[in-house]
Amino acid sequence: MKASSWLCRWLPGWFRPDWNECTLATCWDGDGAERRMMNMLSPFFSDGKFKDYLDWQIGRGCNTVHLFLCNHKDGEGGGYSIYGSTMFGPLDKGWIKLAKKRIVQCRRAGMGVVLWGMADDDIGWNDVLLQKPAQYGNDLRKTGLLKYASTFVLALEMTEEKGSTAAWILYRDAVRKGFKRSIGVHHNSYRIDFAGISDILFYQIQPGHNKEQVAAYTARALATGKPVNFFELARNPARELCEAALDAGAFGVGNW
Repeated sequence: MKASSWLCRWLPGWFRPDWNECTLATCWDGDGAERRMMNMLSPFFSDGKFKDYLDWQIGRGCNTVHLFLCNHKDGEGGGYSIYGSTMFGPLDKGWIKLAKKRIVQCRRAGMGVVLWGMADDDIGWNDVLLQKPAQYGNDLRKTGLLKYASTFVLALEMTEEKGSTAAWILYRDAVRKGFKRSIGVHHNSYRIDFAGISDILFYQIQPGHNKEQVAAYTARALATGKPVNFFELARNPARELCEAALDAGAFGVGNW
């Protein structure tokens, strides 16, 4: 980190790692990726469970957490957003307070924070959201949570959603009014459709590839001209595959 470690941890909204310092994360574990680290802001997770998941990531040598701000049905703890247990409406001040507390705890543990605007498996929430993308982006800024993030990613698996490129741009631009750091995109496996509207490409492939194949896919992703976080290449920790992606030029990984 460019700022001192002490400043980063005790002034977490002012001193944040740069995007390219948020390199090592482990976002899934267990059978069928049943343990979801990205859902740590869920109000259905106890503080003890949150701490267990944070400690597990730190113990693996990670320096970054990735956290959903909206997750309807994607894995354990789903059913929350900045509006509570619905999409649009008044901001849920209770959840925002909980999310801030947990994000600050991550920062004070020395972790960079990457915030994600939407999960997948939404069963309609994202369709509603993308009908008013600028409003969602503006409301995200109003929560005050983005000031703790080094990077913001528009959504998980954007190519699953019905939103047009124009809708994604409206959403991105609304976020950018108050978030001057890098914005990322993420797609279904092997796809790069929206790379051009991003600062960073968060890339994904299906499980089952070897190190040589991971290196080749890293090169393909880098050919977009964007920095690449090889975010998902397995459904559990896969250190050797992550090392292959890093050696091939990815700046970060999500299966460390």
